[in-house]
Amino acid sequence: INSMKNNHPVLLTDKKNEPEMGVQYSLTKEGEIILSAHSDKLLCVIGIAGPQRTGKSFLANTIMDKLEGFEIGNSTLPCTKGIWIWGEPIIHEDKAIILLDTEGLHSIFRDQQVDSAILGITLLLSSIFVYNK
Repeated sequence: INSMKNNHPVLLTDKKNEPEMGVQYSLTKEGEIILSAHSDKLLCVIGIAGPQRTGKSFLANTIMDKLEGFEIGNSTLPCTKGIWIWGEPIIHEDKAIILLDTEGLHSIFRDQQVDSAILGITLLLSSIFVYNK
C-alpha cells in the first residue's frame, strides 16, 4: 500500500440553504479534484459515522496510521462539520481506498434533518460503512 501524498483532510461536501429548495449538499471543488484524479481506479469508500464525541475522527486517523489528521477535539463541543475525505486515497493494486469522516450525529447545535442528510450521503457513498457508537 502506498503512503499518502497529500497528508491532510479535505471537506468533501458543501451545504447551502436555498430558500426555495431547502438545504442542498454538493461536492466541493477540492473533493472533486481528489476523486477525479483517481477515476481510472476502482474506488473503495470507507465511511465512518455515529453519534458526536464517540471517536470517529480518532478511528479514521488510526486507520490512516496517523497521530494527527482528521480534527480531534478535547471538549464536548463538536469539531467535525460536514463530510470530510482524506486528501489522497490509499492506492492498492488497481483500487483507490477513500476514507470519509463525518460530523457527529445527535448534536444539540442542529436538527435531525442534517443528521439524516449526513448519514444518508455517507451510506450511499460507502463501500464499507462503520457506525461508531
